[in-house]
Amino acid sequence: MPRVEFHANISTSWTIGAKVTPGSLCMMTNAMHDDQCDEHGDSWHMGQNVEIFHRIRRGDNIRQDRFSVMTVLSVKKFAASGFLPTRLFSLLNQLKIVDFSNNNLKGDISSLFSTNGSSLCINSPFIKVLDFSFNHYSGQIPSKLGGCSKLEVFRVGFNSLSGPLPPDIYSATRLKEIYLPANNLSGVISNDIVNLTRLVNLELYRNNIGGKLPGNIGKLSQLEHLILHKNSFIGALPPSLMNCTNLIELKLALNFFEGEISTLNFSGLSQLAVLDLEANDFTGNFPASLYSCKFLRAIQLSNNRLEGEIRTDVVQLKFLTLLSLTESKLTNITKAIKILMHSLVSQQPLDNTCLDLPSHVSDSVREYNSPFKLGRVISLVNNSLSGSIPIEIGHLKQLQLLDLSYNNLSGKIPYQIVELTNLEILDLSANQLIGEIPASLANLHFLNKFRIASNKLYGPIPLGTQLQSFDASDYEGNSGLCGPPLPNICPHITGNKGDKDIHDEENGHVVPWLHISVVLGFITGFWGVCGPLAVNNRWRFAYFRFMDDIKDRIYVKSAVSFGQLRRRLTKL
Repeated sequence: MPRVEFHANISTSWTIGAKVTPGSLCMMTNAMHDDQCDEHGDSWHMGQNVEIFHRIRRGDNIRQDRFSVMTVLSVKKFAASGFLPTRLFSLLNQLKIVDFSNNNLKGDISSLFSTNGSSLCINSPFIKVLDFSFNHYSGQIPSKLGGCSKLEVFRVGFNSLSGPLPPDIYSATRLKEIYLPANNLSGVISNDIVNLTRLVNLELYRNNIGGKLPGNIGKLSQLEHLILHKNSFIGALPPSLMNCTNLIELKLALNFFEGEISTLNFSGLSQLAVLDLEANDFTGNFPASLYSCKFLRAIQLSNNRLEGEIRTDVVQLKFLTLLSLTESKLTNITKAIKILMHSLVSQQPLDNTCLDLPSHVSDSVREYNSPFKLGRVISLVNNSLSGSIPIEIGHLKQLQLLDLSYNNLSGKIPYQIVELTNLEILDLSANQLIGEIPASLANLHFLNKFRIASNKLYGPIPLGTQLQSFDASDYEGNSGLCGPPLPNICPHITGNKGDKDIHDEENGHVVPWLHISVVLGFITGFWGVCGPLAVNNRWRFAYFRFMDDIKDRIYVKSAVSFGQLRRRLTKL
């Protein structure tokens, strides 16, 4: 890995201690073409600039016009450490792109933007991109950013910055992207943000920013990505937010927002693909206007106080891949699963289109991963679901996690669960389920977690299966269950019937094979004997003659035997 070290004397001393290799360092001048120093670092050029920077280190007098040709300075992913010299930017007055991202640089970020009272934006008025993200900078975001009249991209995410957003950042009216996540920023978002009419991306997640969203935020008509989760925002969402008709991602999870969510009209957000309002204090029903957002791929509304049911209109969301409603007060599990079945089986290809109901999505998944990369998950934990688990669950062939714990589900474990051959986690604990455990669950070869505790199940835990490899606590709270791994031994364990027969018997649909065989045997025997006699006269005469002979023989033999018995009795 090439390495750059910027030593402690930040005013004059820094060294390049690495061999320049492709993909490490770019210093581009006006004489170069854009494709010689592209965004991904495929081609890097340094030329005579090494000599110039070594002269800066020595403190030599450098003619400023030697630097006037440099427009791009990119040292990203270069393992650079230490401090950048403040003198550097005072000489580079033609810079357009500055990128020191993904290094180990440190120091007060404001020192890079102001030297001897002169702002970086004044020294380099043509700057369009400033990227110092993924380093170890501290301090507050420098003021005078408003002087960067051509600034379009400002990125200082994943550092240790503190303090509020500087007021003059709202004067940089050409800004298209503000990327400041994972710092310790505080304060509020000013109403002046509406000055940034070209803003496309606003990412401030994982900070301590609070207050309410600006009431006129809807004036940001170009906004596509509003990502503010894991902050301290409060209050209701402003109705004007629904005027941001170009929104693709709206992520406001893990805040303190509140209000009746069903009153918001999402129908105007025709491009919306991701809606994440998880872990707030929203109330009301599932927003009916969301059914008009045809391109929705992910909806996360779990850990709020939503009520009611999911309407069948949700099947109109043909691209939906993630639906999270955990820890709500939703009802009617049967309708929900039928909706899931429709959404899953109607999409092609099935490998990339499924409907997920995750109980928890980590910050890393929320921030970086596409919903398509999430597992096939149904989690409706701790809702108010009642009724039986519908047999339609068997249609969700790609399901990997099924968690319906802490509800009021009743009835028996449906046999169709065995068709979920990709299932890895099955949790049906804390319900009112009855009946026996289907032995065929052992055919779920990928199952590594199985919990049915706190139900009303009975009978033996199927022997010789992986179901016995789980902990006894996964079965406790079912007084009728017995057998390993539980300590109570079954009084009499017989071989398990086939699950299909058990399932039919439990539902009152057992076919009475014994009765059917008796009836069929009688019919076959009767017509096998009487049928030929009814259609053939000679056989019929011979048959009755034979029967008369048998009758006469029986009568004669009986009469003789009776006469002999009577003579013996008279002699006595």
